[in-house]
Amino acid sequence: MVIGKYFSAICLLSLVSSAVMAATTADKPTTPTQQSTAKPKSPWSGEAEVGILMTRGNTHTDTQNIKLGVQYTTGPWQHQLKLESLHAQDNNVVSADRFSAAFRSTYQIGEKAYAFGNLKHLNDRFSGFESRNTEVVGYGRKLYRLPTFTWDVEVGLGARQTHYTDDTQANDGIVRLATELNWKFTPTSEFKQHINVESGSANTSTTSSSSLKLKVNSSLAMKLGLNVQNNSTVPPGKKHTDTITSVTLVYDFTG
Repeated sequence: MVIGKYFSAICLLSLVSSAVMAATTADKPTTPTQQSTAKPKSPWSGEAEVGILMTRGNTHTDTQNIKLGVQYTTGPWQHQLKLESLHAQDNNVVSADRFSAAFRSTYQIGEKAYAFGNLKHLNDRFSGFESRNTEVVGYGRKLYRLPTFTWDVEVGLGARQTHYTDDTQANDGIVRLATELNWKFTPTSEFKQHINVESGSANTSTTSSSSLKLKVNSSLAMKLGLNVQNNSTVPPGKKHTDTITSVTLVYDFTG
């Protein structure tokens, strides 16, 4: 109830602010001098996501799903940092505890080609991984670039170091294949699909991330997400496939 009240207040405030700004702009037409002194677009952008679920009474559960993504673009370079945390408790017993941090840099080679480098750290002991570090460099290609639809593919080589919860370890070289499409089918609706495969001698990890983002205003949106991850090698007693379904509130920001 409290979250709903805050959400309604934010939406109302945003609508009022938009109306005031529109009225002000209408009263003061832009002159050539004003256009030339307009503030340049910031190289910084990003979004923060928060999803919280709490139940009380016959059941006692708490789930927090938090994501933060920051992006910096300058010339042909683009740098991204993503942090994700998922924590769940059932009757005060931890049932999920996942954290990942990823850094990515891309360099535009031509109109459609780019080079990239990825670094990623993962902790997910309930899936059998005390820690997993991955380093990859590779080549990407923009297959389609339309105003409402984009599709990229990537191939790369790298290394992976895995420390399992049963105290075993595995270090191997990997081949990475990935694809991502983005479809803005309405001005306020956006669908994304990302598939990532990292295959090595010790394990093949496949991740599929699907999301539907519905904008409330220029800054706020609701996102429905489905993440499926499969590992060919896991410690005894652990399942090969994990699925996470989420509903989050998203705040988009620029510098």
